[in-house]
Amino acid sequence: MRRNSSHTKQDRRGILLSIELILVLPILLLVLLAFVEFSLITTAHARVDNIAAAASRQLLSVNQSTRQIQQTINEMLGQKFAQGAFAEIDIPETKDHVGRIRIMIPMQNVTPDLLWMTGFSVRGRFVVGEAALFGQLTGVVQK
Repeated sequence: MRRNSSHTKQDRRGILLSIELILVLPILLLVLLAFVEFSLITTAHARVDNIAAAASRQLLSVNQSTRQIQQTINEMLGQKFAQGAFAEIDIPETKDHVGRIRIMIPMQNVTPDLLWMTGFSVRGRFVVGEAALFGQLTGVVQK
């Protein structure tokens, strides 16, 4: 009789552990997916910021048209990131004004939509990188 009761206690313990695993595993998986997705987005954001800064340095140091700068930005972004991306180049008119280069990339190019089931979707969102342009630029052709 005693043997039976020990088996039932072990069976209950096993069932409880199974239920705990079933309850905790989705939460752990969700945390892992969130970590991966936000890491990819953060990495892409840093990359786009660096590309915007490099484009602003190039615009300040080399007399190029805005079209040439946009082509350079697309080359730096690479084929995957450049799809659907666009760059805005606002050139300062006087020394008192501040211009900017703003690059926007669809988040769909950056990361798979891993958290769509939770209500956080990357569709329709953008990764944005900006760099400031100070002073008046001479010889820049806006095309």
